[in-house]
Amino acid sequence: MTTLSTHAQIFIDDYINGAISEYNFDGTLIHYGLAQNTGYAAGMVEENGILYLPVGNGSGGGSVQAFTLSGSTVSSSLTPGVVHPISMAIGGNGNLYVLDFSNGKIGEYTTSGATVNASLAATSLFDGVALTVDSSSGNIFVANYSSNSVSEFSSTGTLLNTALINGLNHPYGLSIYDGNLYVSNSGSGVIGEYTLSGTTINASLITGLVQPYGMSFANGDLYVANRGASVNAGYIGVYDAITGATINADLISGGMTPNGVVVIAAVPEPATWVLVFLGLGGVIVWRRSKIALR
Repeated sequence: MTTLSTHAQIFIDDYINGAISEYNFDGTLIHYGLAQNTGYAAGMVEENGILYLPVGNGSGGGSVQAFTLSGSTVSSSLTPGVVHPISMAIGGNGNLYVLDFSNGKIGEYTTSGATVNASLAATSLFDGVALTVDSSSGNIFVANYSSNSVSEFSSTGTLLNTALINGLNHPYGLSIYDGNLYVSNSGSGVIGEYTLSGTTINASLITGLVQPYGMSFANGDLYVANRGASVNAGYIGVYDAITGATINADLISGGMTPNGVVVIAAVPEPATWVLVFLGLGGVIVWRRSKIALR
C-alpha cells in the first residue's frame, strides 16, 4: 500500500493557470502554485508521494511531468514521445497508463518513465478523453467524449466492448471506487455510477454540477473538480460517494479552472494499530494511510 506523505491534503491541477495548488480539508489554501508552469494540465494521479501530471497541447510538445508533494520537480518529461497526454491512471501493477489523445492510443510505463508498451491499446476509432484501470482485473476503461460512451479494453490492450456504457453526455472523467465505475458527464453536469460490467446503478447519482471533470475518493467522500461556466470559475465539491448527498458543493473555489483533484487523507487504519499496555495505561499507535483516489 502507498504510504502517506506528511502532506495529508487536497491537490488541484489548474488547467488554465498551469499550476498545482494545495489546500486543507476545510478548503483553506496552503500553497497556490505549489508547482508552476505545468502548461495545459489535464488531470493528475498520485503514487508513492509523487504527483504525475499529463501536459499537452496537441502540437507535439506533450509530456508527463512528475512532482513531489512539496512541489519539487522529479521529471519535466517522464515519457518522451507522448504527443498529447490527456488522462492517466495507476494500475494494480503499479504502472502508469497514459491516454495520448492525438496519437489515439494508450501507453503503459513504469512510474520511473521506462516504456512497457507505448502502444498498448488503440483508441483512434473513438474519441477517448479519460481513462481508469481496474486494479483487480487490469482492464482499462476509456470515456469517449463525442460518442458519449465508455469503452473497455483488456489488460493486454484487446478491445472488449466499444460501448460498454451508452447514453452519456460528453463524459470527461472516470474513476473506480468500491468496485464500481463513476462517470462524470461534463455536458449535463451529472455523475453516474455503474458496475464494471456496464449495468446502471444510478445514472444521476449527483446532479447540478458545472462541467465536472476529475474525481477523487477519500474516507467515503467523492471530491469533484468542476471547471465551471467560464474561465477561472471552477470549484471543488464534496459528496457522499454512496448516496450522492451533498457535503459541501463549494468547498474550494475562485480563480481556477480545475481539471483534476487528488485527495490524500490521514486516517487510523485498524489493521495496523499497535496496542502496548503499560500497567493500567496503554499507548495506541496509529499508522496513517492514503485512501484510494482513483
